[in-house]
Amino acid sequence: MAVRSGGDSVEIRVLSFEDDYFDHPADESGREELAGRVPPEALARAVAAGAEEVLDEHGEAAYRERWIEHPFRTATLK
Repeated sequence: MAVRSGGDSVEIRVLSFEDDYFDHPADESGREELAGRVPPEALARAVAAGAEEVLDEHGEAAYRERWIEHPFRTATLK
């Protein structure tokens, strides 16, 4: 996901890659799935809502088992 801010909105691009992202460091190699401009507050609310949904579905322990490298950042949501 690429995000650029300017004024009262944020430009966002969501890209998908055939394989692991780390094999394709340049955005140009990804396929654009979503693009647009939104107010920063709307982006923050959408990201928080998605994170809360992941937490509700999996819980902290199951998230840690699946992600392995990092725990869920519960304190960041508050």
